[in-house]
Amino acid sequence: MMDLRFLKTFQTIVRSGSFQQAAEKLQYAQSTVTAQIQKLESDLGILLFDRIGKRAVLTEAGRMLYEQSKRILQDVEKLQQTITDISTGYSGHVRIGAIEPTASVRLPGLIRQFCQERPLVNLTLEVGTALPLHQRILADELDFAISTMPTSGLGLMFEPLFSERFGLLVPDDHPFADKPHVPATDLSYHRLILPEPTCAYKEMIERILMESDIKLQSNLQIGSIDAMKQLVQAKVGIALIPLSSSETLADGVLLKPVEDIKLQVSIGLVHREEHHRFGLAVKAFLDLCRNELGSASRKLA
Repeated sequence: MMDLRFLKTFQTIVRSGSFQQAAEKLQYAQSTVTAQIQKLESDLGILLFDRIGKRAVLTEAGRMLYEQSKRILQDVEKLQQTITDISTGYSGHVRIGAIEPTASVRLPGLIRQFCQERPLVNLTLEVGTALPLHQRILADELDFAISTMPTSGLGLMFEPLFSERFGLLVPDDHPFADKPHVPATDLSYHRLILPEPTCAYKEMIERILMESDIKLQSNLQIGSIDAMKQLVQAKVGIALIPLSSSETLADGVLLKPVEDIKLQVSIGLVHREEHHRFGLAVKAFLDLCRNELGSASRKLA
């Protein structure tokens, strides 16, 4: 197997024009340079140089090796740099999952900051509901997710970051529009638009309404918060949505607080217990989430 040091010595001889100048440039004894080339020629079974006086002239095989070894050494240098970048957290791949509205409201600023600080890191963001994201973490298809707490049987870790609070979204000409607060019992008389079954928000809303003995007249299940907002705007019904999503409300709707019930859910980092396996780039993004999302929630509280 070829020694990369010998290839570097070979390249230096060709570029400098002689064994002596190569030895001076590499700070080797000339006998060391000669021995390395002899070993390289022996390993390859070919003659690399014709010695003409004090000059070393490449043979045909030597010219071919020179061109090929240039690419080999360039690739090795790139590989060494990539490994260095990964080991310092300035290269690599970060695979994130996030639920809405966290993905569209809270993450863009963090991603911009992270990409400015670590432009060589590849970052993938997958937006979905909690359970599918948790399953993808278990399948090693995501490094971590920002979502609601996973079920205990999955064996995933949960680090709470902030509480997502909810309000009631109504059309601006709805009977609730003029009320500063909506009594929770009044929800019984209206069609409520709910998230899809795999969304942890739906479980929380249904549990709280059941505990408060609030029976819905009817409900409609939709797969995205944006679609829920559009349906409210179209006066199909009313919806309980995260307050953070109010930044992107359309005209013609209002967000109202609900009395008598506490509508909020804990959002945090979800990852496998073996988080020590993470590369430095993943750890850097986790720390950014802890610092920025945790502090943001304290400011909102």
